[in-house]
Amino acid sequence: LALMFAVSVMTSLPTTASAATATKVNRSYDIAVVFDNSGSMYNNQAWCRAKYAMEIFAAMLNYDNGDRLRIFPMWEVTTDKTKPTRGGSYAPIEIRSKSDIDKISNMYTVNPNGTPFAPVNEARDALMASTATERWLIVLTDGEFNENRRKEK
Repeated sequence: LALMFAVSVMTSLPTTASAATATKVNRSYDIAVVFDNSGSMYNNQAWCRAKYAMEIFAAMLNYDNGDRLRIFPMWEVTTDKTKPTRGGSYAPIEIRSKSDIDKISNMYTVNPNGTPFAPVNEARDALMASTATERWLIVLTDGEFNENRRKEK
């Protein structure tokens, strides 16, 4: 099974209540998922469980309220069903509406390799710049990090 590690980067604004009144805070969520799309995830097929988990996260968000899901792949991906031997992008995959969820199921890893830690830092930095009331960093991986940076091919 893919190991899922969730860290709340920033706590939400509190809901205040008193005996006379209750104020509900309108929450928006910014979720950053670091997706371990290394070779080992494909060797043990943990990638399909991880992609399914990301699709579930994406389906649960309220995009009309400003919620957002960003997937930070460890290795280059395409999201248009192409399977090139070179190319792809390290850029985060943004899910801002229900129609964007197909990007997750259409994701293809071009050249999987080891497990770099750099995407965790990229996701953290993106969340720190977010204005959402709740910011979550989730790492979906099957093992331990074995390098700091990606090794460009």
